[in-house]
This record gives sequence, structure tokens and C-alpha cells, in this order.
Amino acid sequence: MTEIDDIDDCTNSDDTEIGFRNLEMTERILTHIDVKYSESFITLVRVILVILLRVGFVLIQIGSIPTSNVNLILSQNIIDLCWVSIVFIFLGSVFAYTGDLGSTMGKFYWIGHKDVNKEEVIIGWQAVMIASAIATTCIVGRVQNITSFTIGLILCGVLQPFIIHWTWTVDGWLSYNYFRSRKVMFRDYGGSTIVHMVGGLTGFVGCLILGRRLMKLRDLDRASISTGSVATTFLGHLLITLGLQSLMISNNINETQELITTRLPNIIINNLISISSCTIVVTVIYFYIHKSLDHWMMMRCVQATTAGIVIISAGVDDYSPPIAFLFGCIGGVLFYLVSREVNYCVEHSAALWARK
Repeated sequence: MTEIDDIDDCTNSDDTEIGFRNLEMTERILTHIDVKYSESFITLVRVILVILLRVGFVLIQIGSIPTSNVNLILSQNIIDLCWVSIVFIFLGSVFAYTGDLGSTMGKFYWIGHKDVNKEEVIIGWQAVMIASAIATTCIVGRVQNITSFTIGLILCGVLQPFIIHWTWTVDGWLSYNYFRSRKVMFRDYGGSTIVHMVGGLTGFVGCLILGRRLMKLRDLDRASISTGSVATTFLGHLLITLGLQSLMISNNINETQELITTRLPNIIINNLISISSCTIVVTVIYFYIHKSLDHWMMMRCVQATTAGIVIISAGVDDYSPPIAFLFGCIGGVLFYLVSREVNYCVEHSAALWARK
């Protein structure tokens, strides 16, 4: 009986060990599936937010930009969206990702190569789509399609992919480097340089080249002015504010899901603080100076929400809430001063044109 009991004990012990191993293996498989599902869901959310942002820019253009034909704005935005996607996926991603050559560019793996990480390509696509939307808003309705194609090719096929590789990949010369024997890094979590500065400077140069936007009354018809422009512009800024949250999702695919989840609450809080403080500062300054609540005050308040996001985008994941509040207030002051100068230039130009 004793030998039989010992044999039974050994058998039960082996079965228990095998059971634990199977349970551990099952947990690993479920964890792997859960991570893959989370990554796919994040990628889908990223794409949806970018599309909503592009819709927001279109609404702002329709509601705010004078043009001889609203349909021209719609067609140029559709063409730009499709063209930029093709250019970056087939050309820009070759320079931006997959390998490294001298810390300046990728190893020229095209999108069909087995080593290309498609998730990285989507991250880069998101950056070029937003930058292109910013630049397009400045020049839409004023250039021919061939000019739009050329700008998209240079901006999204060459210029921006190089900057993405320099800053958003581990091998880029800006991401990690040495300064006076100390290891330093260029931090741009939310696309302050890669997206906002590149898109803004491109649009600014376009405005300098094109000059003032002038229209002839005989060119106006029923398709020239959209109805409900105030509500359209407000909805557009709301969608842009929502769409810019796509940049708050990590642009580094090597970061763990746990790190992204831990960082997200701080990012959301910082964005809320910066948006709120920037908007309040603009509202207080405008009301104190002008003593009135009018259309332009409402527009500046709505625009200040976007300014609040942009001002802290570089280190939104790392700033403390007080720092986010400080940057939001500074951004509000800067935004008001710049917008006032822009408005003065427009009014001054219109007065000079009227005298002529």
C-alpha cells in the first residue's frame, strides 16, 4: 500500500506541474493576443482621428476662407488627401523608416518589403497628413492642382520624412546625440516640430509668395459663400482639437503598452489644463481691451483651444500640470498678440485696396 501511495503522489505531482505549465502558456498566449488587439485598436483610433482632423480643416476653410467657389476647396482637399497618402506610402516611408543610413534616412525598403513595419508607416502618414492640412489651409483655392502636387511631393515625399527619421526613430541623429560629452535627446512627443512647425512654415512661405487674397465681385455666385459659416468654423475647430489627440498616442512602436497606458492620463490632464488656460487668457485680454463680445472674440477663443494643444505638444507627456498651465497662459498671450497683428494687416490692406 505504501509503494502504491508513493506512485500516486508522484503522478499527482507531475500532473499538477503540467497543469501549471499549461496555465502559464495559456496566459502568455492570451496576453500576446490582448497586446496585438490593443495595438490594432490604437492604430484604428489613430487613423479615425486624423480623418476627423482633415474634415475639421475643410470645415474651417469653407467657413472662413473667401473663395470664388466653395467646390474648389472641397476638390483640392480631396485631391491633397489622396495624393499625400500615395506619396508618403510609396516614397516618403522609404526615407523615414526601416533601417538607417548614417543616422539620416532609412535603407530604401519600399512598402511591399517584408521587413517594413506597417505600423510605423501609419504613424508617419499621420504626421504628413496633419502637416499637409495646415499648409493647404493657407493656400487653398489660390493655386493650381499641379502646384498642389508639387508641394505635396516635396513636403510629404522628401522633406518631412527626413525629419521624421531624425527625430522619431532610435537611429536618427537628433533623437539621441552627445553634447559636451553628455548624452542628450531632441524631444518632440506631440509633433511640435515635425508636424506643426513644418506645416506652418510651408503655409507661411506660400502666403508670402502668393500675397494678399483678392477677389472680384463679378466672380462671386451662389457657390462662393457657405451658409452658417460661424457654426461651420466652430465645428471645424472642435474636430481639429479632437483630431490632434492622435499625435498624443505614442509615435514609438517599441514602447510597451503598460508605459503608454501609464502616460496617457498625464497627457490628457496637461492638454485640458493648457487648452483651458490658453482660452481663458485670450478671452480675458480681448474682453478687457475691446469691452465687447463679438464674432471675432468667439473665433479667437475657439482658435485658442488649438493653440493650447500646440504650445505644449513637444513635451506633453513629460510636463507637470503647473508647467502645462504656465505654457498655456504664455501661449494665450502670444496667440492674442500674433492674431491681433494679423487682423491689423488684413484691415490695413483692405483699406489701402479700397482707396485704390
